[in-house]
Amino acid sequence: MNNIMDNKIVKILILGRIQFLAAGFLLFVFGALFALAVGAHFSIARFLFGYLIFFCAHLSVHYSNDHFDVHVDSLQKKTLFTGGSGVLVDNPDLIKTSRNIALVLIALSLIFCVVGILAFGFPIWLFGLVVLGNLLGWFYTAPPVKMVYRGFGEISTAFTFGILAPMMGFIIVSGGLSSRVLVMLFPMLSFGFASVLAVQVPDIEGDRMANKLTLVSRIGRKKAFYLIGALLILPTLYYLVFAFISRVDTVVDFSVLFFFSLITLIVGLTVIYAHPTRKSRATMLVNLTLISYILFFMLTNAYLIATV
Repeated sequence: MNNIMDNKIVKILILGRIQFLAAGFLLFVFGALFALAVGAHFSIARFLFGYLIFFCAHLSVHYSNDHFDVHVDSLQKKTLFTGGSGVLVDNPDLIKTSRNIALVLIALSLIFCVVGILAFGFPIWLFGLVVLGNLLGWFYTAPPVKMVYRGFGEISTAFTFGILAPMMGFIIVSGGLSSRVLVMLFPMLSFGFASVLAVQVPDIEGDRMANKLTLVSRIGRKKAFYLIGALLILPTLYYLVFAFISRVDTVVDFSVLFFFSLITLIVGLTVIYAHPTRKSRATMLVNLTLISYILFFMLTNAYLIATV
């Protein structure tokens, strides 16, 4: 009996794909560190409790997406970053459990937000952002909205991870917003959009069979890689321009961010040049794209830690 329970618990943990929380954590930390760079005071309790709000919301997406996409995942082959967890395909008895866990996590995210407002003085309008983030995560695949099936999946996910995640980190630490953080959001959105497209590339055949209206399934792998490459290159150009604008109060040194973004620039040029259409080669470039994206934020966060 214990072995059966242990196996079930392991499957539920695998279903959550906890390892993929790293990217969201890096973006949240980026926002928090930028808040410190503009003069906010750090509180470990405030930071951890604030991340708990984001953590629950982010983790809920993994469970809800696997629940509502189980029919699509049965048509896919799992890769390092794509294809779902594969748990529900082999264990249909956990389908309802997956949905219930997602709902509990959403509820916890909202409850923690209310507690944070009362106990830590988070701005009351943060609750609206948390509600929005949870709704975008749930209705990414959930009916009746099913954004990814109607051509809106990329917009919602790029906004969530490119804007909402770093913004939440900033708000949690600083207690509000600053106009100086706005200058940092365009590269975040560009990287977020590139990563969303990248994870769609290996699954194009299954998505088309399931009538999943992703942008990549509509334009094909070749054009998708052109777009991904352009989105990876744009932040480098953006940082280069701002590195030469000495009058802008940007707090951070954009020449350093420009140097770090050369990693994603090289990958961007590579995917444009190679633009493979075969799934095996395409998946390799997708992995490289996402690894470069994560590496950029690791370096950027390390730089911010050294400067605050």
